[in-house]
Amino acid sequence: MNAIILAAGHSSRMIEEKQYTHKPLLPILGLPNIERTILILNDFGINDIVIIAGIYADQYTFLQEKYGCTIVSDPNCSVSTLYGIYSIVNIIGDTFIIEGDVVLAENIFINKPYSYYYVMKYLNPEFDAWKPILDKNGRIISFEIGCFSEPCIFGVSFWSKSDAEIFKKIIADISTPENLSNSENFWDDYFNDFLDEIQIHTLEIPNYVASEMNNVIEYEMAITMCQKYYSNPKQYFINWHNNKNEYSYIMNTSQALSYTQKLLEEYIYKHPDENFSLTIPSYFENNEYPYIIKTY
Repeated sequence: MNAIILAAGHSSRMIEEKQYTHKPLLPILGLPNIERTILILNDFGINDIVIIAGIYADQYTFLQEKYGCTIVSDPNCSVSTLYGIYSIVNIIGDTFIIEGDVVLAENIFINKPYSYYYVMKYLNPEFDAWKPILDKNGRIISFEIGCFSEPCIFGVSFWSKSDAEIFKKIIADISTPENLSNSENFWDDYFNDFLDEIQIHTLEIPNYVASEMNNVIEYEMAITMCQKYYSNPKQYFINWHNNKNEYSYIMNTSQALSYTQKLLEEYIYKHPDENFSLTIPSYFENNEYPYIIKTY
């Protein structure tokens, strides 16, 4: 299993709003967003990650050194996303394809045996959203484009190994010189003409666990989303809801810090011979959420 992150675009709308940092590198809670995505992929078990960076490749070399990512620097990848996919199509197979402006508050990655698009009900639907039309088996048979309150395509998709050869054939068919140089269409816009050849399903996620940032307002909303997500214990401790005990959650910085200090002091006391230096914290960072958990 592997992942491809699309990071070769020009972030035109951001630049128009005088935000000049390349969009995937914008910080979310102090961490470049693309690095955040990489860490979440690593947590899911994916370490084979390709970043299609095009003319911006020099800004992403630190990710090659830090996480072993492969950086694709062909400048044509910044002309169209189709060219980027065309250039690495042979690695497709049990592959997540992720847009560089996708922001994740939760690890949304799931291993399914079939190809699918992530979809969500957008908080602020845009006029050009893609709404999938499904048959009775949940397979996408067409799309409607417009402004919808129903689930629409999100910037993450998964392409199974069983569909890899069909996927490659479709990419070969659509990769004409005209399409490869078309900066207006996204790479999978062309798949609308091939839905009878490949079975693509959907997976809906809630709109509080992920978002996209096409402009400065959406960037600010993405930061707020992540802050709200991690400051809500019922989401943070997501696997505890089936426990027989009832829990209450208190955010108490001074008490949590005291507990942490005592825990580390006791560890140092019990392990005097361990050859490492353990720093006892005197404060929490702004993006750390110190919970006190109580049962009743």
